[in-house]
Amino acid sequence: MATRADEVESELCELAALIHAANADLMRLLAEFDQLGGWVGVGIRSVGHWAAINLGIDARTAARQATAGRRLAELPAIAAACAAGEIGWAKARVLADVADPGTDERWLGLAREMSVTQLVRCARAYRRAEDADDPERLERARQRRGIWLFDEPDEAMPVYGTVASRFQDPAPSISAALSRS
Repeated sequence: MATRADEVESELCELAALIHAANADLMRLLAEFDQLGGWVGVGIRSVGHWAAINLGIDARTAARQATAGRRLAELPAIAAACAAGEIGWAKARVLADVADPGTDERWLGLAREMSVTQLVRCARAYRRAEDADDPERLERARQRRGIWLFDEPDEAMPVYGTVASRFQDPAPSISAALSRS
């Protein structure tokens, strides 16, 4: 005999599947809307900005969903699992970043067996291994270096930066970057 907890668990799983399927539609439609330029208008900066205004979705999340939707169009097995409600937004985002048409079924199999956290770790390890074999990796890392300053209303100025890991003590490079700014 099923307990109330069993009934609630079943309802939660059914609801999650509906939400996952709806999110798959949202990703697909945001990607198409972006590709069509449907969001373009006076004062609108991006599909994410449009979605923040019109759909109540965080602009960054909407932009990521549009990107994932474009990638899922190239990944039929993953797209079908998302549409069926098997894979939620969190896993779809990871899979869209790491899978390609030749590996989508393999990644889907992993996603079905792993938690979101495990899948993120696996994808991160895969990317690190893939990057280690890439001869252009150092140049891309060099291009990502920099210092960014932001003015805040309270006159504070947050400073964000990325320095090359080859430095034992990054302080001299940070000082040099600040003096050039």
